Amino acid sequence: MMVQTTVSIIDWLRTASGRKTIPGYAILTAQYQEFQDLLPALTAQLGFTVENIPFIDFLNLVEDIVREQIK
Repeated sequence: MMVQTTVSIIDWLRTASGRKTIPGYAILTAQYQEFQDLLPALTAQLGFTVENIPFIDFLNLVEDIVREQIK
């Protein structure tokens, strides 16, 4: 079920954004796992833990990482 949901979201993103460069399921899940693995260190650099990072700081962190991924 999770795979199908993720694939459906990827398809929706491609349609809604008009972008052809959105990676497929295997790449996105690998990138997400890498993000999850790095998250404790990234939040620590900001002076937080994964459990207590304020939403705006988390959002900024995610935006920075996404920008790096699409360069």
